[in-house]
This record gives sequence, structure tokens and C-alpha cells, in this order.
Amino acid sequence: MRIKKLRIKGFGSIIDKEFDFDQSFTTLLWEEKGKQETLSDVIVALLFGFPPHRRSSLEKYCPVIGKKQYSASLVVETEAGEFLIGRNFPREILEVFKYEEKRLLPLPATVLMDIIYSEFGTLNPLDFEAISLFQNNNLRLNQYAPLIREHVQQLVYEGVLERVLPRALSLEEANQGQIKERLIKNEDLLKKLTSLQSEVKCLEEQENKLSHYEQFLSVEHNSLLEELSREYTAATLERSFYEEQLREEKESRKIIEREARLLREKIATFDQTLYTNEIQQRVMDMLTIRDHKNVLLQKEEEDLNKLGKKGVFSRMNSKEAEEIKLRIERLLYDLSRIREELRVLLKGKKPEEFLKEKTLLEQYSNDLLRLEYPSIQKENDHENRERLKKIKEHEGSLRQQFDKLLVLAGQEELEIVKTKVKQLQQVKQKKKIVEEEIKELTTEVGMENPDQAMAYLEQKKKSLEEELVTIAEQDTWWGDDELSILYQEASRLLAVFTLGRHKKITPRISGNQLGFIVSGEEGEVLDEQLEADERDLTHLAFRLAMAKRRMVEEKALILMNNYPKLLTAESRENLLSLLKEWFKEGQIILIQSND
Repeated sequence: MRIKKLRIKGFGSIIDKEFDFDQSFTTLLWEEKGKQETLSDVIVALLFGFPPHRRSSLEKYCPVIGKKQYSASLVVETEAGEFLIGRNFPREILEVFKYEEKRLLPLPATVLMDIIYSEFGTLNPLDFEAISLFQNNNLRLNQYAPLIREHVQQLVYEGVLERVLPRALSLEEANQGQIKERLIKNEDLLKKLTSLQSEVKCLEEQENKLSHYEQFLSVEHNSLLEELSREYTAATLERSFYEEQLREEKESRKIIEREARLLREKIATFDQTLYTNEIQQRVMDMLTIRDHKNVLLQKEEEDLNKLGKKGVFSRMNSKEAEEIKLRIERLLYDLSRIREELRVLLKGKKPEEFLKEKTLLEQYSNDLLRLEYPSIQKENDHENRERLKKIKEHEGSLRQQFDKLLVLAGQEELEIVKTKVKQLQQVKQKKKIVEEEIKELTTEVGMENPDQAMAYLEQKKKSLEEELVTIAEQDTWWGDDELSILYQEASRLLAVFTLGRHKKITPRISGNQLGFIVSGEEGEVLDEQLEADERDLTHLAFRLAMAKRRMVEEKALILMNNYPKLLTAESRENLLSLLKEWFKEGQIILIQSND
């Protein structure tokens, strides 16, 4: 998966920001010190939401401006195409769209799970965080990640732990492996350079045979005949488009003016002195009072009926009944007065009818306001007329250029000319690609021209073969299986981090927890006995090595917040080179503080 664009409406301290990730390696300088994890956390939240172990971050990252702005979107490129992923975090709404030409095709939210699984091979956010997310405040292994648990089971039940733990990797053996790698790389470069030089000579011969047709090629080696033909067709279509736009805009203006006139006529039928917000509020208040008094009246009548049903009218009961009747009379009087006030206030209209008409008037007014809003149609109309004029002039110019090319073709058939021009074009394009590859190889070797590079590679090959002869054959400590290679690469990375002070990582199981034995200049030590920062480096080395083994190279995604604290400038440079080597087909995003 490759992230192309990140848009954040509101997430923590990030408000209305947009980030582009066009390169396979992107460095973002982040101005807020200590807040780099916010940017990587929003990417994780877009992909996985807020699972249980991250649930507390839901409120933590709610922006100050309010939950309505708490959302973001991500544009990703996968083997299946480009997708737009958007989330409204407080409402937990996920939307997924696929780019189809110039349209966005809405897809079910469940499609995101298919994308994540096809790209990362897992749906578990703990696994994603273990091999893709590297934050300075959280570099240690998460023992609950299924990948780590599976790894522990492999070590224990497949007998790997017993096989690799007692043995040690010799310096000679490590050197031998490195020399073999360098020799293979050197031979590959030599073969490739020889093949490319031979290919260039063949292409130059073909180019000379077709030199007559150079006049039909542009500076960029494109066919002028096809280029002008395409441009002329495009200009014709564009002219038709603007002509249609002008016609449609004219029709639209007529429709809008007619609708606005009808709305003004409807609004004029309303009494503007009656349908005001003040009168509406007064009516609502009076209706509230009326409803309350009706409830009281109903209660008093029920109480009076209960006294009548008892059948015994003592003096006390009679007195209580009289009091209820007096209250009923007062309530009836109040209700009568409210009805009269409403009648006078609303000029005989019923309150419900008044409120309905007031809502209708507001709807008419809002619709009219939208229609009468200062329109840019006239400006668009002027721009379209100017564009139409220019495109007509361009169309005529293209036609003249095309006629000149037809004169150059002379008696030769146009289709034959096109075929020959296309052949020359393909030869030149291929030659350019091959020459660029030769240039890259020559630069990689560190020479100025291909002949010097060939001589250098021949000499280097001879030197490496002689060096291999001097190293005695020994059994390898790790072997060639996946687990062995994993710990070799983790050890190599730890040596890069510590500039050779720590050289080897060996697995150690305590209970069901994965730990490490770290070997180097100071002997062997348990990772838990190291200083906190050095232990972080050990876990980071293992996690990156696991990322290399677990992720498909072209789908790899590495999110890293700053370099670990202990890394020197040299270590950082070496780490960056190694990451680019390991994940050269994937994507690396490094978020650094701007200090």
C-alpha cells in the first residue's frame, strides 16, 4: 500500500492540514515538538478506527474546535487501484470510495478490511503497529500482538530455540557472507553493464537507418503527426464543449430567473407584519402555557369526579369540592383569555395554521435567497467566451501546422510515414532508457564513464574472489530458514544502531514472553538489563527485521516518528540507507521535529 495524500479536518492539534506523500521515502518536518505521534496516529485511526487498546485516544484527539470537525481522509494506492478512505471519528462513520477515471465510486465500508488484508496480510491493528508503526514513545514489543505470539510458538514448538541458542556467529563467517553478497552484486552489475552497452550499439544502428524521419519528431521524440492530430481533435472537442456550456448557462439563467419570480410572488401573499420571529416566539410561549393549564384542568376535573364517586359528602368533602370548582373556573378563565389573545394576535388564524404558514414563508425566503445569491454565472459566461475564442484560434493554428507536415511527407503515403516515425520514436525512447540505466550503473560504481566502470568492476571481482579464498569454510550459525534469517537481519540492524557495540540478537523465552540476549563488545546481557534507550533499540531492530520478513516488499509501509534518541548522525545515516535497501519498493514516512 502506498499513501498518496492525507487530509485532516480536525485531529488533536492538527486542524485543516493536507499532506502529500508522492515519494517512496518522505520526510515531514513537524513544527510541534513532541507531537509527531499525532500524525502517525491519525493514519492508524483512518485505517483501523479506535480498537479497544486505542479507545482512550478517541477523546484525547478530539479537537478543541469541536466534534463536528473531528474527521480525516486518506488517499491510498493499492494493486486494486486508488481508494479514498474517510472517517468521522466521534460518529464512527467510515466511507470508502474508489477512483474510477475521474469519478469516485462509493463502496461498502467492509471493503477497507479487504484492502488492509490484501496489502498487510492481517486485519489485527496490533500486528500492523508491530511491523509498521515505530513511535519513539512506544518502541517495545507488544507481547499481545498475534504475530509475536505466533513467533514465540515457532521458537518453542519447532525446536528453533534449542537449535540456535547455544551457537555463536563467528566474525569470519559474517565476513564471508558479506563478501559473497558483494561479489554477487558486483557480477550482476558487470553483466548488466555489458548487456546494456551492447544494446545501445544495436539501437544506434537502427536509429541511423531511420534518420530521414527525424523531421517528423518533436524535441521530446514524440510523433508530430500523431501529436498534432490528437491536439486538433482535442481542440475540436473543447470548442464544442464551450459552445455547449454557453448554451446551457443561458438556459440555466432563464430557469433561475423564472423560479425567483415565482417565489417573490408567493412571499408577497404573506402578511409581513404578522409572520415575524417575535410573534412566533410569543405564540410558542402562549401555547406552552395553554398546554400546561390544560394538564392542570384535567387533573382538577379528575379529582372532582373522585369526590363525587365516594357517595358521602361530609362538610370537609363539600368544602374541598368547592375549592376544586373554584380552581377549575380560574383555569377555564385563563384558557379563555389565552384563546382570545391568540385570536387577536393572529388575526383570527389558528396557532397551528400560523406556525405552518410561518415555516412555509421561511422556506420560500431561504429558497429565494439562494437563487438571488450573487452569481458568478456572468463571470463564467465571459470566461467561456474568451476561452472559446482562444480555442478557435488554436484550432486554426494546429490545422496549418498539420498541412505543413503533409507537404514534407511528399509522395510517400501518410500511413507509411507514420509507421516509420513510430519505429524511430520507439528506438529513441528505448535508447534513452538504456542510456539512463548505464548512467545510473556508472554513477553507482563511482566512475565517470562506462569503460572505467567496466574496468573497475573486473578488478573488484578479482579482488573479492581472492578474499573469499582466504576465509576458511565454516558451518553457518543460523542456517537458511526464515527464522534464522530474521535474527541475522535484526543483528545486522542492531550493529548499525550501536556502531558495532552490540552485534547479535538471540531469542529468549520467559514464560510466554519473548525477550532477547544481546551480544557484543561487553559480552552477553539480557535485554531487560540494558538501559531503557538501548533496550528500545534492540526491540526496534527486531521489529524492523520482522517487518522486512513479513511484508511484501512493494506493499511495505513504514511509519517512523523521529530517530531513536541514542542514534548518532552516522547511525541515522546508516539506518536510513538500510531502510531504503530493505523497503526500496515500499513506502517509508519519517516524521521529524523541526528543531
